Amino acid sequence: MNISHLYQTLVAQIEALCSHINKIHGESIVCRAGCDECCVNFTIGACEFAALKEKVLTLPECSGNKERGSCFFLNGGLCSIYEFRPVICRTHGLPVRFADENGNTEYSSCGKNSVIIMNETNTIDIDSINEKLAILNMLALKANPSLKERYYLYEIFEQTN
Repeated sequence: MNISHLYQTLVAQIEALCSHINKIHGESIVCRAGCDECCVNFTIGACEFAALKEKVLTLPECSGNKERGSCFFLNGGLCSIYEFRPVICRTHGLPVRFADENGNTEYSSCGKNSVIIMNETNTIDIDSINEKLAILNMLALKANPSLKERYYLYEIFEQTN
């Protein structure tokens, strides 16, 4: 089983879904190059770490700072790994839906977006994406026990040198 291929397939599906959501909501979605307030040091799972580590090796060195709180790969307000960015960066700020602790459907979107009336047909089911990522992470950990469960984004770059 090729976990990297499964991850890339999931990313392609997520990209298609995000593109669809952006088309539905158009100019209401304000996330654009230079809008970087949500670009912080997120953590990612083992599967994404392994996939991104391969890709980062092909990029020129960037000058991130893991101590400042913003994403290590943020450079001048732009993502230096945009093409390879993790799933959370692809979906963050877009209209999403998820089940709360009581099983009720909740909706969320970046507060900078224009007013968006959210429902099941115009939001991303983030729970479904997270479940698929969790399965891929379990497979990655099983295939490579030396991996940790979670990584800060800056750890990708540190471990490629």
